[in-house]
Amino acid sequence: MKIKNIIVCILVLLTNLMNVGVDLKDYEKLKINNVASIKPSDLPHEFGEGAFKTVDEFIRKTAMLNYEWVIYFDFITGEILKCGKGEMNKVQIDFEDGEFEGHNVASLHNHPISAFSPPPVKILEF
Repeated sequence: MKIKNIIVCILVLLTNLMNVGVDLKDYEKLKINNVASIKPSDLPHEFGEGAFKTVDEFIRKTAMLNYEWVIYFDFITGEILKCGKGEMNKVQIDFEDGEFEGHNVASLHNHPISAFSPPPVKILEF
């Protein structure tokens, strides 16, 4: 019985890793553009140092793109939990019930260069 439980746990973990999957790998490959960094005071006071690094890197990676990225991340640790890319206002990300349980979740998306505005940060309540 214990072996079955262990196998189920491993499969659940692998499935969760695959859900972040391809888009996260593509996001990680984006180069960091030579644009000004933000300051920690630019973010909500609840955000931790890890989240500051995630947000700053996101802004610098997506500043010159003609398509949209959306990330969901833990605003304390900065861990990217899920992400997606696509045309402006058409990024589709599917979620499972309880997927973010135990995390402090915020979302962030860029506005492609044709939109001429800074990316917003949004804290989500679960």
